[in-house]
Amino acid sequence: GGIVSLVGSGGKTTLMFALADELRRMGQTVLTTTTTKIARPNPDQSTHVVIEPSVVGLIKQIRKTKQEGIAHLTAGKSTTDDARKIAGYSPTDIDELSDLKEPRWILVEADGSAQRPLKAPAYYEPVVPARSVLVIGVVGLDGIGRKLDEAWVFRPEIFSSLTGLSLGEIVTTKSVARYIGHPHGLFKNTPQRAARSLFLAGAQDEVQRGNAEQLQHLLHESW
Repeated sequence: GGIVSLVGSGGKTTLMFALADELRRMGQTVLTTTTTKIARPNPDQSTHVVIEPSVVGLIKQIRKTKQEGIAHLTAGKSTTDDARKIAGYSPTDIDELSDLKEPRWILVEADGSAQRPLKAPAYYEPVVPARSVLVIGVVGLDGIGRKLDEAWVFRPEIFSSLTGLSLGEIVTTKSVARYIGHPHGLFKNTPQRAARSLFLAGAQDEVQRGNAEQLQHLLHESW
């Protein structure tokens, strides 16, 4: 058990709720939350959503849901004006929650990517709790073979400076491998003790599966 943080782009929210469901089916208790903002989950993703401004209040909610036999709870500090998004807690708040040892797992979306398949982090991103035991870096394979621009890459200028690829050039697997391995790239701000896991999202056709294999090969050489 412990804190698992998801960073990167291209499908973090979907992955977080899929992991929560898998853990719930295994008989584990799970809290899903964020240090940034996430879309309010639909009932398929999470049946129990609470908006609780204080950590003390959230601890009470966690205990209540446990007594009711609810294994998966989604929580946020507040909602946006249109109620479509949930804003989350600070990394220190989440670290504090991990002291409870209940729920067993805290899954945290710790990065925003404006739903682009690729992103590069700004100076204040990602917002990863210090006690994370695992950081999952998500990369959308759909961004490979596309132009390095706003349509496909969130913060393309930063991606360009990290990888040496010029704006408007085609994003290659080599440039994505450089971004993944760069200290200020995908796993930026990962706590020293945390394990790292790479998740390649969207391998839906032969081309993308080929890109995934090529990426794994390049990373195997450089890691």
